[in-house]
Amino acid sequence: MYSEKVLVQEDPSIAPPPGAASSQTGVDRPYALETRFGTIEVDPRSVVQFKSGLLGFNWATGFVVIDLDNPKHRQFRVLQCVTDPKLSFIAFPPSLDSALIARADIEAAAESVRFPTADLVVLLLVTVRRSDDSTSLSVNLRAPVLIDSARFLGVQYVMPGDKYPVRATI
Repeated sequence: MYSEKVLVQEDPSIAPPPGAASSQTGVDRPYALETRFGTIEVDPRSVVQFKSGLLGFNWATGFVVIDLDNPKHRQFRVLQCVTDPKLSFIAFPPSLDSALIARADIEAAAESVRFPTADLVVLLLVTVRRSDDSTSLSVNLRAPVLIDSARFLGVQYVMPGDKYPVRATI
């Protein structure tokens, strides 16, 4: 089963073990980062390393997951790049019973990248489309972000076949 835990720097229950490598920046104590969402405090122990980056952003390998301050958007998170503060993604952590992606498919994806399902955090990247009179949100079900919360490793996994759309309205 994949976890519904929230991966944020303030949560000590998901901190890596003592002696684990700090972020790729070499900083080993919390620091402030100016982002489009304001100033955030980054604990280097909470930086998730994406060896291959995200699709289209292979150079961006260090991210933190943060909560949005606005209470209207509590269901979303921000996947914030720590080496490029201008780069961030709105992300949606699906609940186990949402059935957006079948549990068996998530478990198969986790197994293929060798992430234990007990430590798995799943995030779906959100696209916001605005027009003059409306706003629509969609999530990418074809390429979910998988995070091993015990080792602070991440991968954007492309689901095989065409079962899942790149744009699923939420």
